Amino acid sequence: MTWPLEAADAVGPDDEEAWDLETALEHVGVGRFQWAALLVCGLANAADAVEILGLSLVLPAAEDDLALTAAGKSALSSCIFAGMLIGGLLWGPMGDALGRRSTLVASLAINGVFGALSAAAANVGQLVLLRLLAGIGVGGSVPVVFSYLAELLPAHARGKFMVGLAAFWMVGSLYSAGVGWAMIGPVGWRPFLVVAALPAFAAAASCLLLLPESPRHLLVHGRVGPAEKAIKRMAAVNRVKLPPNVRLRQHESHLLAAAAAAAHDHNSPGMTLPAAAAAAAACGSSKDVEAMDAAVCSSSSSTGRGVGPCGQLRPLVQHARGALRTSGDTAMQLLRAPLRARFLPLLVAWIGMCGGWYSTVLWIPEYFKARGAGDSSLYAQTFAVAAANLPGNIASIFMVDRLGRRWTACLCLAGACLAALGFAAAPADPVWSVVAACVFNAISVGGWNALDLLSAELFPTEVRSTAMGLLGATGRLASFATTFLA
Repeated sequence: MTWPLEAADAVGPDDEEAWDLETALEHVGVGRFQWAALLVCGLANAADAVEILGLSLVLPAAEDDLALTAAGKSALSSCIFAGMLIGGLLWGPMGDALGRRSTLVASLAINGVFGALSAAAANVGQLVLLRLLAGIGVGGSVPVVFSYLAELLPAHARGKFMVGLAAFWMVGSLYSAGVGWAMIGPVGWRPFLVVAALPAFAAAASCLLLLPESPRHLLVHGRVGPAEKAIKRMAAVNRVKLPPNVRLRQHESHLLAAAAAAAHDHNSPGMTLPAAAAAAAACGSSKDVEAMDAAVCSSSSSTGRGVGPCGQLRPLVQHARGALRTSGDTAMQLLRAPLRARFLPLLVAWIGMCGGWYSTVLWIPEYFKARGAGDSSLYAQTFAVAAANLPGNIASIFMVDRLGRRWTACLCLAGACLAALGFAAAPADPVWSVVAACVFNAISVGGWNALDLLSAELFPTEVRSTAMGLLGATGRLASFATTFLA
C-alpha cells in the first residue's frame, strides 16, 4: 500500500499556469536530477553508517593503546547514540523550520569535523567526548535525509528510490569494513578515523553544490518563487521543458495558516490543533497527508507563539531560536489524533529495532574475536557481514511495493528476531558464526528499509522532519541503553 506524501487533483495541470506541486514533480519525471539526488542523499546515509559502525572496528585496536576498561568500552560504544539522541531532538525541528538542505549540510559538517578530530584523542575521555559530538551530527542527518529525498521525487518513484537511499547504509558499512581491513592493521586506528570522516565532508559539499532546497518545504512556508526556481532547476537537469507560463499553486496549508492568523487577529478563536486534525481526518481520502499538512500548519500559526512554521521569513538565527521554542508544541502534535495512531506504533518499532539491532551489530566483532578470529580474519568477517546486506536490499526493493511497507517491516523484523537466535545456537566453529551474522544482517536490512520508508511517508510536511527526529532520538536512547548495559 502506498502512502502518498501529497496527492495531485489530476494527472495534468489544471490550466497552463497553475500547477500543484505533485503535478510539477510528475512532469519533471525521473531523470538525472533524481539519480543525482539519490547519490548525494545516499552518500549522507552512508556517511552515518561509517561513523556508527566504524567504532566497532576501532574498539579492538584501541584497547591496548588507550588502556580501555570494560566501562570505557561501554562508554565508547554508547556515546555516539547519546549524541544521536541529542541530535535527533535538536535537528528534527530545525529541518522543519529552516529547511532540509541547510540542516543536512550543517549536521554532516559537524559529523565530519568531530569524527576526524577523534583521531587526535589522547585518552578515552577525549575520544568519548568527540564521538558524542560527532553523534550529534549523525542524529541530525538521519531524520532529515529521508524527508529531503522523498520531497524531491514524484509519487510513482518514491518507493524504489527511498529503498535505494536506505540501501546506501550497506555502502557505508562496506566502506567502513573495507577501509578498516586495509588500514587499521597496517597504519593504526587513528588514520582510519580520519578517512572514515571523508564521506560526511563529501556529502555536505555535494548537497551544497548540487541540490536545491525541497520545493515542498518552500511551498508550505509560502515561498512560491524559490519553489518554482527549484522545479525549473530540476527540469533543466532532466532536460525537460516546462510550459513557459507555468506557476506553482500556493500550498493550501500556507493559505489556511493565513486565514487562521487573520481570525486570531480579530479575536476569533483560531483553529486549534484538535479541530484542525479533525478536519484533516474528515477528508479521509488519498489526500489525507496533504490535509494534515494544512491542519498542522494552521494550528501552529494560530497559537501566536513567536515563530510558526508557516510565518513570514525571518533571519536564520531567529528561525533557529523559534524552531527550538516551538519544538515542544510540534512534538505534542504527534501525540494527538490523527497523527498519534501513526506515530506511536512507529515509535515502538524504532525502539525495538534500534535497541536490538545496534547492540547486536556492534557486538559482532567482539563475538568473532571471542571465537578465535585474528585481526586480519576479524576485518574480513566483518566485511562479509556487511556484504550480506546486498541480497536483503535487493529483495526489499520489490517487497515494499508488492507486499506493502508494513508487511515488509513486520516480516523482516520477525525474521531478524529468529535469525538472532542463531548466535546462541551456532557452534564454536567460526564459519557458523559468520553465517549466523550474515543471515541476521540480510534479513534485518529489509526491516530497516521498510521502517525508514514508512516513517518518511506517514507524516505531513510541517512535522515530517520533527517526527523522524523524535523516532530516531527515541531509538537511539534504546541503542544507548542496550549497548551500555551489554
